[in-house]
This record gives sequence, C-alpha cells and structure tokens, in this order.
Amino acid sequence: YHGTGGLDLTRFADWDSLLLDLLQRPNDVVIVAARRRGRGHGGWSSNNPHLEDRFVEFEIDIEPASLVTRLLSVRQQIANEWIDDLNTLVAVNELILGSYHELQNQSRNDEQQEDSLDTAKNNDNDDVNVAGERVNIEDLTTPYSDTLSRQQQQQQPFAYERKATVFLNNKIEEEWERGGMPSSSLRKGSFDLLSLLATQEAIHTVLRQYMEQREERHVSFKWLRDFYTNRLEEYFDGHGKFGRCDDFLQELLLTPPTVVTDDNTMELVDPLRIAEDLIQARSIVALEWKDIMKHLVPSDHMELQKDILAVRMGQSPPERSQPTTASESSSTGGVDIFGEFE
Repeated sequence: YHGTGGLDLTRFADWDSLLLDLLQRPNDVVIVAARRRGRGHGGWSSNNPHLEDRFVEFEIDIEPASLVTRLLSVRQQIANEWIDDLNTLVAVNELILGSYHELQNQSRNDEQQEDSLDTAKNNDNDDVNVAGERVNIEDLTTPYSDTLSRQQQQQQPFAYERKATVFLNNKIEEEWERGGMPSSSLRKGSFDLLSLLATQEAIHTVLRQYMEQREERHVSFKWLRDFYTNRLEEYFDGHGKFGRCDDFLQELLLTPPTVVTDDNTMELVDPLRIAEDLIQARSIVALEWKDIMKHLVPSDHMELQKDILAVRMGQSPPERSQPTTASESSSTGGVDIFGEFE
C-alpha cells in the first residue's frame, strides 16, 4: 500500500490515539505454530500420504508498552529524516518553474525548426518528414493548446525536470559518507507521500487565500476548487503510484488559459499563475512542517513517554482532551467548501 488515508480517523482521531489505545491493552502471549521441515522422519518416506505434518509451538510475549516505545523510536527517526527531506522539497520547488519555461522555449524552437524543414522540403500539408520519419502535424502541437486532450497531455514528455529523486539519492549518499544513521527502509516512499501531502496542503492554502480575496480571485477560486476535486481520487486519495504530486502539477501547467463567465462577468483564468501560487505555498508549508518535525515531535513523544512509564508502574495513563475534528473545524474555517484535509 502506497498512499494516504489508510488510518481510520473516525476511530483514531489524533496521531497518538492508536498508541494510547494500545497502551490500555494488557500484556498478552501469542502462540505460534510452525511446521517442521519435511514430513519424512525416522526412516519413513516423505511421500507417505498417511503421515501427518508435525508442528512445533512456541510462545511470544506481547508487551504493548514496549511496542509503543519502538513505534515512537521509528516515528522519531522518520521525523529526523523529514527535517532534511523538507529542505530537499524546497530546493526542488525552486527549480520547477525555471525548468518549465526552459522546456517550453526549447519546444517552441524545435517546432520552428521543423516548420522550416517543412517549408524547405515542400512536403504534404498534413505531414512533416524529420530525419527520415513521418510525423503528424497534430503530434507537434504545443502543450499550451486546446487541441490536446487530457490523455494526450499525460502522454507528453514531462513539463519540467523531476529532480526530487536525484536530490534525495544524493542526500542519502552524503549521509552515508558522513557515517550518519542509516536511512529508514521506506525513506523514498515516505518522501514521495510527504511531497504529495505538502502539495495537497498547499492547494488548500491557496484556496483559502483566494476565498479571502473574495471578488478579486473568486473565479480563480471556483476554477481551482473544481480542478482539484475532479482529480482528488486520482492523485491524492488512497493507494497509487509514485510521483502523483508531479503528475498533478504537470497537468495544471499544461492546461491552457480559460475564459470563465460567472455572474455576467468574464475573467481569464491562467493555470500557470495558479501553479506559481501553489509552488510558493508548498515551500511555505514545507518550512512550517520542518519546524514541527524539529520541535513539536520530540515534545509530543516526551508526553507519551510519561504515559508509558505510568503503565509500566501499574498506573493508568492520564486522560487526554479530545482533538477537534476536521468536520468540527470546517464550520469556522470554510474547509467544507473544498473538501476535508487531515
């Protein structure tokens, strides 16, 4: 499973709800039965159908408090990695628009050269012969065109260079050369989901900003809200492939400007301008999350360690106040207008 939304937030409303629930469980013993290797023994044939499989049983002691301690250790390691990985995300963010404009200029230059070859060689109006190959004119349409369907856009080369994996690999190699702590086994997958969540939070941030600007960005707000909600299941919800945040940004960048009519007013919606706002917001989100990883996560773990100590001393952990759920906060924050985000 590679995705978000796998935790039951109705049952476990806060990050530590599952761990607190686990602390309430008594110690237990799990009996595991393992089949002995081979059916033949004592000189009997292993192919004898009348011989029954032999099993050996052994007990495993389960101490919930110990499991919670190990989970906190892993969580702290991931938080430490994310402090560096969020810096990587900010660095990648700063390269996206420059790479996009560079590739667009290169694409236009290539098309101009192909048009010159078309004129010089007097080929058919429908086809261009480039390097001995027959190329359809429709395949040379610029990404910024209404003639490209969504499926055709997704089949186009990347709208910008995706360097996140390269940056992350370099960072992991640098840490290894310095003799630092080995990376967690799923660091690359965690970084991909971290980027996806940061992108989703950036979308919500921009939507809130547009909503606060009211008439000035009202049309842009409705356009982005619809664009996002129509692709929510494909890019953000549940299990999915790697690189979905880049796929979403690419589709946004390759969407042509649109004239939208709303309440007898016409406004030009420029997806490139919206993409710029999203990329800027994602950098801000990444820096805020970096501060949380650095300061708040250790503080949260310290509180939970107190609960673990109380349980090991035969006491019950103190009651925690119930956190505010997304549905409760939406009445004041306007989150329900464009979907909940946990």
